[in-house]
Amino acid sequence: MPDWESRRDRILQALYATAIEPGEHERFIDEWNAALDVEYFDGAGEDHWIESHLEKALSIFERLEFEDSRFSSLNEIVTSQISPAAIVDKRGNITAQNDNWVGALGSHRSSIFSITSLHAEQKKLRDAILSLHTIMETRMAYVRFTDTSQQSHTAVMRRLPFQPSGKINGGDIIVRLAGNIWTPTVSSFLAEEFELTPAELDAAIHIADGKTFAQIATSSERSTETLRSQAKAVYAKVGVSNREDLVRVILQLQMLTQSSSGQANRTGRLEAREFSLELSDGRRLFGDERGAVDGRRFLFLHGLGLGHQFSSQFERLLVQNGLTALCLDRPGYGRSDPPVDWRRGLEEWVDIFPEIQKKLGLESGPLVSQTGGVAFASAAAARHPGLVSGICAFAAGVPITSKAQLKKYPRHFQLISRTAHTSPTALRFIMVTAASYFSTVKGRERMIKRTYANSPSDVKALENTEVHKCVCESMEMISEGGFDGFVGDNMFMWGDWSMHHQNTQCEISYLNGTEDAVCPIEWAQEFAADKPHISVAAVEGAGQLMLHTHPESAIEHLLSCFARYDGRSLANV
Repeated sequence: MPDWESRRDRILQALYATAIEPGEHERFIDEWNAALDVEYFDGAGEDHWIESHLEKALSIFERLEFEDSRFSSLNEIVTSQISPAAIVDKRGNITAQNDNWVGALGSHRSSIFSITSLHAEQKKLRDAILSLHTIMETRMAYVRFTDTSQQSHTAVMRRLPFQPSGKINGGDIIVRLAGNIWTPTVSSFLAEEFELTPAELDAAIHIADGKTFAQIATSSERSTETLRSQAKAVYAKVGVSNREDLVRVILQLQMLTQSSSGQANRTGRLEAREFSLELSDGRRLFGDERGAVDGRRFLFLHGLGLGHQFSSQFERLLVQNGLTALCLDRPGYGRSDPPVDWRRGLEEWVDIFPEIQKKLGLESGPLVSQTGGVAFASAAAARHPGLVSGICAFAAGVPITSKAQLKKYPRHFQLISRTAHTSPTALRFIMVTAASYFSTVKGRERMIKRTYANSPSDVKALENTEVHKCVCESMEMISEGGFDGFVGDNMFMWGDWSMHHQNTQCEISYLNGTEDAVCPIEWAQEFAADKPHISVAAVEGAGQLMLHTHPESAIEHLLSCFARYDGRSLANV
């Protein structure tokens, strides 16, 4: 068999293996990288043979993405979960539980019935377990309860479709904990967004609480026929087909609209104050207000892999200095709607930037960015010079202006750049399967290690539980956004976007660490050497995670930037 045919077979085998099992991601990466090394795909386009296979593989991956069948044990299932999770048998015994479950409830539990001391709620849990073992019932149940420390939760219970030994339906149930799904904000949003009548909203609340039509009829003096009709109307308006899907939508709304009192949580981090805005085209963007409640407000732009999760020390410094960071989930990340065309994410950002500034009440002022967010800051400043007085960039990267420069980057960054120029479809496949693999504990830890292993400062910082959680939450923003933002950003980030920096009329102030292995400070200094409006300052011993490891230096740089810039506040404070 000719070598090109042998290579084609290896690529396709790895491609479809990865689509079925994202844990095979690195096998495909190895084959794809080897093919790029020998310019195997030179001249690839939309009609290249690989494109149809990539589309099929993406379709397979998307259908299988949320299946649990890739796990071989109950412990592996719960440890793969980010949320508090446990496995319960048909008698209510807890057979496996992750650390977040223990942390949420305060201790290890041997029985699901010990998570609450209220007999009525224990009965609800028993009834839910029984219903999941009745063949005519759905495979999911939801129970609201108050734990022994008086914290409210919703237990989302699902019967597993398999038993690790290979037997069908071994009787195990996975239980995940969510917060109280019904708040006044959720009720108001649901009624307004989907135009529910008061009676339909009331029915939706009872349905989501797990009550049967007979139970609702008894308490509401409505007939079961009327309730069934109202339930159908709710399902139709919300765009779901059953109770399970309705609760899933409500849980998502709860996460999107939850508000906070601004008090410190159990980790010591200050709770963010969520905000949202609706663009003229109907899309919604979400973000968190962090730092001082009524401080000097500025827009903070996250990067590709590092979001806007701040350590408690950095947030306290924001508060002490009267600074309020408006941390926006850019389109295609976290809670925000995706870009209209993920291939034009940067261009769309520039188009909507003035509207975002206006809706946030930020007429003009500096932008603050982290890592790759500097590209979005400079693109906005270049197009709209009157809206940006300066850019303060933490751990920021620089444009890649030559192949020689690209070769200096770690191999996985080279892969992204080369793939973006070869096949956007391949880049999307690589990114979504990577995000799926890295969303598991094993994959996530491997990604974190691979990204930060070359910086002693970052490695040490990740030993801190709070910092590690911040990094993990940043990675979750990628998958929660449906990958569109992340994939689109990677198409241009590992290439030449220097025209935005060159066309920016304001000052761009870099603060990079001497241990930053992703963007060594020497590269930033070299790039800025012939550009008088770009300055580069150094933080000795810092890496990519400088906001966590050197918060005092970061705040000092931020205040210095604000003092140097044009003096116009982002809002009247």
